Amino acid sequence: MIEGLIRDYKFRKFNNFGNDFIFLEGKEIDLLKVKFICDRRFGVGCDQLIIITKIEEGLRYYVTIYNADGSIAKMCGNAMICLGREYLKDGDVASVTIRYGAKVEVRRDEKGVSVKMPEIVHNKIENLINVGNMHRVQVVGDMRDISQKVSYEFNMSYIRILDSKTLFITTIERGVGRTLSCGSGIVASCYFIRNIVKILKCDEIFAITDGVLQSKIFGVYDLPSVRFTDDGIFYVCNKDLGERF
Repeated sequence: MIEGLIRDYKFRKFNNFGNDFIFLEGKEIDLLKVKFICDRRFGVGCDQLIIITKIEEGLRYYVTIYNADGSIAKMCGNAMICLGREYLKDGDVASVTIRYGAKVEVRRDEKGVSVKMPEIVHNKIENLINVGNMHRVQVVGDMRDISQKVSYEFNMSYIRILDSKTLFITTIERGVGRTLSCGSGIVASCYFIRNIVKILKCDEIFAITDGVLQSKIFGVYDLPSVRFTDDGIFYVCNKDLGERF
């Protein structure tokens, strides 16, 4: 049955720190097939299905990001890292347009792959941080107490503070559920802790996720531009810090 569903599609499966994806090249498919292929029991299994199309002129790609339940995501940093690893060569800088989402820059060089994410936007009414997709951020004392319920509106990122500069972060992704790592969730959580509630005051934050992703977040400033790399290190730059890339 799986073979019958996907034999007409050229696909690849990748993961970044346990956040896994299936990439299909060039063809949109119906939602029933999306959900079936993403299913871990009856399909191939993944957190998200990525439809990727290369635009002829230059290094430009158009992607649709489907969550496992068939809904559409506006951004996924880990998926963009996988795109850079598999579709770019050293020296390439690609422009990737995400359906219903942002346009991001993906770079590959001798140091690896990095993604320049959209500017962070904070909704001051609620604990909502927009990093290309929306995260509702909450600080908790015990991860066993968090809700596993999947929201249809936004991703839920939960933070447990381990010490003066270390966070444990887990994200219940909209349309997916609990994932082993979520790059945008880390960015949103660290920005919230450092800039909104101001619990941590350091400019270098360490973040640990369910996928044992141990990240260093450098310079969590107001309205930053964020670029993160395939080794789990996030760089934040603004006019005061200066461009690192």
